[in-house]
Amino acid sequence: MKIKQSILIILGIALLLMTVGTAAATTYTVNNSTGPIADFTSIQAAIDDVNTLNGDTILVYPGTYTENVNVYAKQLNITSTDGADNTTVQSSTGYVVLVNVATNATISGFTITGGDYGIFLGKVSNTNVTNNKVVGSNYVGIGLSRSYGNRLIGNIVEDTQYGIVLSESNSNTLINNKLEYNYNGIYFEVTNLGNLIYNNYFNNTFNVGGTTSDNIWNSTEEVTYVYEGNSYTNYTGNYYFDYANDMSNDIDGDGIGDTAYYVDNYPLMFWPVIPVPPIVDPSDALDELKDEISALDEKNLIKKLDGVISMLDKDEYEKAIAKLEDFIDTVEKLKDQGKLSEEQAEDLIKEAETIIKLIENSEG
Repeated sequence: MKIKQSILIILGIALLLMTVGTAAATTYTVNNSTGPIADFTSIQAAIDDVNTLNGDTILVYPGTYTENVNVYAKQLNITSTDGADNTTVQSSTGYVVLVNVATNATISGFTITGGDYGIFLGKVSNTNVTNNKVVGSNYVGIGLSRSYGNRLIGNIVEDTQYGIVLSESNSNTLINNKLEYNYNGIYFEVTNLGNLIYNNYFNNTFNVGGTTSDNIWNSTEEVTYVYEGNSYTNYTGNYYFDYANDMSNDIDGDGIGDTAYYVDNYPLMFWPVIPVPPIVDPSDALDELKDEISALDEKNLIKKLDGVISMLDKDEYEKAIAKLEDFIDTVEKLKDQGKLSEEQAEDLIKEAETIIKLIENSEG
C-alpha cells in the first residue's frame, strides 16, 4: 500500500511540474495616462507583481513614465505598444533601466532619458535591447557588464559621455545602432571577446575607445548591396562620420573604405546597409523540389515538375505557374488518399508556392 501511495505521489508531482512548465505566458499592460485601462500604472509595479512570471510580456502604452525600472532575475518581454517616439522612461539618477542577473529578456521601443545609465545589463545573457532611443544620460547610454550573448539592434544613443560601454562582456551582437553626439561612441573596459559589431553609425568626439580586444568589426559573410546605383558584394563594417566624409578613402568607389579605421577593415562610406536579397533561379528551386519528391517515389509529381521546367525553358511563365498550381492540387489529393502525410504535403505546397513567387518576380 505504501509503495502504491508513493507512486501516486510521484506521479502527482510530475504532473504538477508538467503543468507549471507548460503554462501559457501572460501579457500585462501598463498605462499612466489617458487611453486604455491597463493592469498597472507603472512598469516597475508590473515587473514586481507576484503574478508576473518568466516568459510573460509587459506592454507599455504611450506616455512618460518617471521611474527607475529594475528587472531582476526575471525573463520578461517589456515592449512599448507605439514605439520610442511615443513612450518615454525618465529618471534623474541611477539606472533608468537596469536588467540584472537575467536571461531571455527584452527591452524594446522606449525613449530613455536622464539618469547615470540609460540601459544597463549586469550579468545578463540572451537578452534583446532593440529600437530604443537613449538620450542625455549623465554617464553611459547603454552599458554591459559581465554579460554575453545579448543583441543590441536598432538603438539610437545621443548626448552621453559614453554611448555604449562593454566591460568583461563577450559574444554580444551590435547591429544597426546609431551613436552620435556622444563624447565616446563605443568604449571597452577590461577584456571583451568575440563581440560582433557591424553596420553601426558613429559620429562622436571619439568613436572607438578603450581596449578593443579580439572582436569582430564586420559582417561574417559577404553582403550584396547597392551603392551609388551599382551593385557590389563585400564584407561590411561600420560607418564613421569623420572617415566617410573624406571621399579619398574610397578610390575604387564601392562604398567600402580602402584603408582600415582603427580595427575596422571594412569601414562604410554610407549608412545604413540594406542587403539585396539573393536572386534564386526558379529552375534551381524546381530541381531541389524534384530531389525531395524522388525520395517519396511519386513519379507523377516529378512528371508535373518536368512540365513546369519545360514551360520555363520556353519563357511561358503563366503556363508554368498553371502547372505548379495543378501540382499543388495533386499533392492535396495524395494527402487525402493517405499517400502523403500532412507534414509532407504542407512542405511540398509551401515550396511550390515559393517557386510561383520566384517565377512571378522573374517575368519580363
